[in-house]
Amino acid sequence: SCGGKRHEYHCSEKKFTNLAQCSTCTLWKPSSPRSEQAPSGVHENPASRAGYSWREPIHFNQHNLPGPSGLRFNPSIIESGDGFIFVYRTGWAGSQIYAVRMNRDFQPVGESKLLNLNRAGCGYGKEDPRLFRLNGKLHMMFVGVIGKRGPTNSLFCRINEDTLTVEDCFFPQGFKRKSWEKSHSYFDYQGTAHAVYSINPHKILRIEGDRGEFVHETPYPGQWLGGYMRGGASPVLHNGEWYHFFHGKWDNHRPSRRHVYNIGVYTFSPEPPFNVL
Repeated sequence: SCGGKRHEYHCSEKKFTNLAQCSTCTLWKPSSPRSEQAPSGVHENPASRAGYSWREPIHFNQHNLPGPSGLRFNPSIIESGDGFIFVYRTGWAGSQIYAVRMNRDFQPVGESKLLNLNRAGCGYGKEDPRLFRLNGKLHMMFVGVIGKRGPTNSLFCRINEDTLTVEDCFFPQGFKRKSWEKSHSYFDYQGTAHAVYSINPHKILRIEGDRGEFVHETPYPGQWLGGYMRGGASPVLHNGEWYHFFHGKWDNHRPSRRHVYNIGVYTFSPEPPFNVL
């Protein structure tokens, strides 16, 4: 009811704060009488009164995930039963991919399991897993690395949801590929695997096992200032649109001359040709 004004609250712990900070503050106590926003009656966090309900972000890494020693990063998560399945890669070179179950509170349950992904196209490393469902069954896209200096391929596999073991692994080919293939974003359309191959233009692959073919290409109508648009999370169908979270990359970005990454999201049509909305 404040008309969109940005309120500041007097805080004995942090001097001045706003609702976003109040929402995750564990030190909050009833305000002093001098506070303009002092609650009356039952004293509660002002963020709760305003309808803020989010919790602090949960950060997973090698310090709180079961598994081998070393780095654990670039993960994916999907609902499964009364909890979740979480997959992640290990290390920068010669990476492997592990899977672990989590409960509804995002606490790991049991040990991480190594996914056996040994086949052509990923002999040196397996990176950047992305979970999705195809015909109701759990699948995962991943990036396969051929040698120490690449190149890379996009592969996918079917995972047994009960045992967290790989049932089959596929290496789609047969279409005009780049020398380095990464981050195809898979989704299920009428029981057949499809993938966003590129965002601008919006190119869609249809995949059946080890064979893929381009089936649709439409322009990207918006503007994006975040560099080259690259794949990301598997698209999710929500309220009649596919939501696709992706990442952008600037090479040699000035003034630092470093790679700069960022994140974005767009939606596309639920039906062919899957044009950007």
